[in-house]
Amino acid sequence: MAHKGEVQAIITTVIPLPAEEEKELKETLQEIIGQGKKVKLEQKVDPSILGGLVVEFERKVFDMSIRTRAKQMERWHMLVSERYTPFSSRIRDLVTCGMHMNGFQVICDMKSKLRDKTP
Repeated sequence: MAHKGEVQAIITTVIPLPAEEEKELKETLQEIIGQGKKVKLEQKVDPSILGGLVVEFERKVFDMSIRTRAKQMERWHMLVSERYTPFSSRIRDLVTCGMHMNGFQVICDMKSKLRDKTP
């Protein structure tokens, strides 16, 4: 539970974040939230997300998990393959390639997405 002047951010990953990545993530969130509040991180481990991470704070959810990306790609694949059947195998290759992401790249992607969302 966050106290007055604090923002609780819940970070869900497959394995606990290494200290350096946790520090970098906390600094990034602090930049986004601003100096008036202090970020309080809570880590959760959930193997069902398959990889990547999910960040929740201030009623915002940034889901950059492999599970969610795979579901998005699957829906996109189904939509495109209904219209463009000859390209189905190429799309399947792209979906597979897109699922091979490491945790650090996901954090970098999250930084740019979070910065793009700030007013």
